[in-house]
Amino acid sequence: MVRINLPEPSRLVAVRGRFDAPLLARHFPGTPPLAYFELCANEETDVGTVVEHAARLSAAGYTMDPEQLSEKTGYRLTKAPKAEPPPTAR
Repeated sequence: MVRINLPEPSRLVAVRGRFDAPLLARHFPGTPPLAYFELCANEETDVGTVVEHAARLSAAGYTMDPEQLSEKTGYRLTKAPKAEPPPTAR
C-alpha cells in the first residue's frame, strides 16, 4: 500500500490535475475531462471500540440507532428479551 500525506487540499488538487489530465487526454484525446481520480484513506473501524462507545452512551442515558450500530459493527442486532425478576420469597 502506498501512503501519501497531503495535508493541504490545494496540494491534492494539484496532484490530481497533474495525474488526471494527462491520463485522460492520452486515453480520450479531444474529449474534455469528465472524470477524476481521488486518493482516499482506507478507513477501518474497530468493532470493539464502536461497541464500547455504544455501551458508554447507554450508561450515560443515550441510545444509538440500532441500524447505525449494525452498519458500523457488521452484526445483525436483535433486541434481547427482558429478564424477569426472580420470584420474591414470602
